[in-house]
Amino acid sequence: MLSPGALLGALALSGAALWLLIPCGRHHAVSGIICGAMALALILAAALGLLGASSAFMGALLAISIGSVLLILGRTIERLLDEGPGSPTDGRWE
Repeated sequence: MLSPGALLGALALSGAALWLLIPCGRHHAVSGIICGAMALALILAAALGLLGASSAFMGALLAISIGSVLLILGRTIERLLDEGPGSPTDGRWE
């Protein structure tokens, strides 16, 4: 069983993983979905006592961080590809 402090940490990380899964599901970002699901699986394994809480929480935090960076990077690249030449982002004005 998790201590009260570890349980609070598990809830916070679960919320962050769900926060990552929802936008990734809307934008079909598979890498973010995989990272969010892996974070939830690690938290569940820690809650069930299959993994140590500190190592599982660090792994979940790492997965959430990587998934967030991949989501932001993917959306930025998508936005840049959707803009045509001569847009304010490429430095040329027509």
